[in-house]
Amino acid sequence: MRVYTLKETVVEAAETLRLFSDEPALYYPTGLAPIDDTLGGLFPGQIAILAADTGVGKSRLVLGACIASPTPSGILCFEDGPETMGARALAGCAKVDSRRMLRKHLDPLYPQEVGAIEQAFRDFPEDNIRVVFPKSRNLDGLRKGVEALCASGSKVIWFDYIQKLGGSGMDRRGEIDTFFRTFHESCDEAGVAGIVISQFKRREPRKGGSLPEPQLNDLKESGDLENAARFVVLCWADESMGTVNARVAKSTFGGGRRYYYRTAPSGMLEEI
Repeated sequence: MRVYTLKETVVEAAETLRLFSDEPALYYPTGLAPIDDTLGGLFPGQIAILAADTGVGKSRLVLGACIASPTPSGILCFEDGPETMGARALAGCAKVDSRRMLRKHLDPLYPQEVGAIEQAFRDFPEDNIRVVFPKSRNLDGLRKGVEALCASGSKVIWFDYIQKLGGSGMDRRGEIDTFFRTFHESCDEAGVAGIVISQFKRREPRKGGSLPEPQLNDLKESGDLENAARFVVLCWADESMGTVNARVAKSTFGGGRRYYYRTAPSGMLEEI
């Protein structure tokens, strides 16, 4: 184990951040404003958590971040299939409601939508986003998925989402902890950054029926996962405002700032 002097840590920081060079710092922008605005991105081997209520649009937020990011990004998708992912991406490019497209509610009354989709399909750009859809929702599927994405050149890997995995035979909290640690170790060994998507546990509604703003201890079956994360971003729906709100609940460099998203006509979430 190497022992650093304080001076050596200063040198390490200057080299990693490229403080005296015109070259960019050695971190990876994620495309997610709450993370990138706070530090610029994630360093290789770092892990963040994005937690949200069911139905808020976790997968749409992930896809939007990947599209916005200049970093080669990978999605380890345990929830949807390629047809759903592709429909969201195509709808976002065409600016057409993906739910209407999935239900094929594109009849002669909406010729502009049909035309927009055809144009988006023809012009869909080459991208630096890679997606895997592991059939095994267990540790083996997790490890192989990370390995495949790293081999494809991904530098930021989104794990969507951790509660979808099971089958280890452990108690649920221990199981989630094992999945988290395995993902973190795999990313660290490969020199990539990772973002774990998580759900919240059930929260009791306030008087009037609205849910209280989530806190770190609302992470579902999380144990102490937040302690290993560089960032934790919490997302929840504000029905009174019609927005999805996001807050940096934990950051090594401080947090607390809020971000607001709304659902675009395509069904994607966009920052406002």
